[in-house]
Amino acid sequence: MSNTITITGNLGKDPELKYVGANGLPVCELSIGATPRKLNKTTNEWENRGAPQWYRVTAFENEAEAWTEAFSKGDKITATGTLVVEEYTTKDGRDGYTLTIVNATVGKVPHAQKQPQNAPYGANRGTPAPQHGQASFSAPQGGTVGDPWSAPQGDRPPF
Repeated sequence: MSNTITITGNLGKDPELKYVGANGLPVCELSIGATPRKLNKTTNEWENRGAPQWYRVTAFENEAEAWTEAFSKGDKITATGTLVVEEYTTKDGRDGYTLTIVNATVGKVPHAQKQPQNAPYGANRGTPAPQHGQASFSAPQGGTVGDPWSAPQGDRPPF
């Protein structure tokens, strides 16, 4: 049974590209920090639930070189793969563990554009107003914006 996991977090450092073995196999390692979060239904806000957890994700060959070019420290990344927990003993005798995601599919999460907080839903949110001479769209006669069921009814179907 595999432990498939999907995480979204930030790269803690730039991707590390190394060449290993006699053939110089490219290997890239990502270090992704993800903080567990939960939606507070009372405030409708996301709240952090504990300290960040760090995951190691590794790629080989062409994918390793592509990751090195595509990602950099601070990027928001989503990774899906098989979770492997590796246990070890620290120098001072305590138990430690490493969370590793293998066979991973990784992608960068695009930055969302900032929206005015006081703008109502569906309002002009970052879209420039039409300039002089440009077309402006409005609801069809007899209807209201956003209500497709209020279009005028005729004897013939609209198709």
